[in-house]
Amino acid sequence: MAFYPKYFFAYIKKRLLKVLNEGRNDNLLGQHVFIPSEDGLIEKNSAGERKTSWSGIERVEENDDYYFLFLSSMSAYILPKRSFPDKAIEEEFERIIDKMNKQL
Repeated sequence: MAFYPKYFFAYIKKRLLKVLNEGRNDNLLGQHVFIPSEDGLIEKNSAGERKTSWSGIERVEENDDYYFLFLSSMSAYILPKRSFPDKAIEEEFERIIDKMNKQL
């Protein structure tokens, strides 16, 4: 029992490295740019571009530092609040999110 935490973290690390070494992971790692619009959220990264309609987002939560846009119980976009260039853009994003939340 004393060695279980060390074993558990070693097991997780091994599985994670295996997943990262399989195929291309451009869509997981690196810089992502999110562009909110009235229709949905556009995600751009080095692998390409993907659009998620607001109806594809189950719920939105936030804390002091992040917005969490849940696509399912196992998947979410995590947007750091520090990534917004200025307060006006963050307020516009919050307005769109509030409008989307009212439709859910």
